[in-house]
Amino acid sequence: MKCPVCKKESSKKNVCTNCGIVFEDRPIDSRPFKRFSGTTREKKYDNNFEFPLAPDISYKHKYPQKARNVELNRALKSQKKESEKTERYYYMKACLYLRVICSGLQLPDVVYKESINIYRCMKEKKKNFYVGYGRKPFFIAFIKIACRMHDYPISNKDLIPYMDYEHKKIKHIGYMEKKFNRGYLSTIETLGLKFKKPEHPRYIDHVCNELKLPYRCAARIHELYEILKKEFRFRIEGYVLALFYLECKKEFKLTLSRLEKEFSVSGLTISARRDEILKLIKKR
Repeated sequence: MKCPVCKKESSKKNVCTNCGIVFEDRPIDSRPFKRFSGTTREKKYDNNFEFPLAPDISYKHKYPQKARNVELNRALKSQKKESEKTERYYYMKACLYLRVICSGLQLPDVVYKESINIYRCMKEKKKNFYVGYGRKPFFIAFIKIACRMHDYPISNKDLIPYMDYEHKKIKHIGYMEKKFNRGYLSTIETLGLKFKKPEHPRYIDHVCNELKLPYRCAARIHELYEILKKEFRFRIEGYVLALFYLECKKEFKLTLSRLEKEFSVSGLTISARRDEILKLIKKR
């Protein structure tokens, strides 16, 4: 193309490569565009709002009522549909993930349903509760809380296989367990949960089965628990293991190290509860 100013040939159509003059100027019009009407073929613009088709949450606050503008109403409807689709998608994904973990751990259906209820309550109380931690640590925390609520024995040792949130190697399990503990404590604080002490804890039978002891040991522990339960101040797991240790250490050669390894409870915790139980027995 020949430049009308310098009279030299240019390799580009819109700009002269010799003197730099611009032949055609096409300004970008960023205003919202309305469709052509049926009769006139002219563009119509309305600058009352910006980017009407963008899924922007601020529309809910700017235009809470039905607007006169057709494009804006369409944008509001599409935004509402998209948000409902997203919420439904994440809800179904949460249900599926919780179902997989519960079935893998062979937990009863009541624990699965309770974990979904906890998820719903967390969404109502704090919409973005997972920010900073991720969703998966919270899902595992929901299951553990549901197990505590319905007195179903479970420990962090059972949950470790499901703590591979970021597909890291097993040596990072301490880091992943930290995230789980934060999610667990955050859920309890947000919902203000208080756990009642069970009258006939299933944890006693669970410990008896895991240690492969005769049922008469569990029956004896149940009797002792009924007598001393009003004096217990902390979680029952430590007290139950301490009772088993006191009752079975001579006959079945039960050691603190075995209890610590089997049930992921610190030996110091068990020994502290043992001393507390001995003091209570002496008082009686």
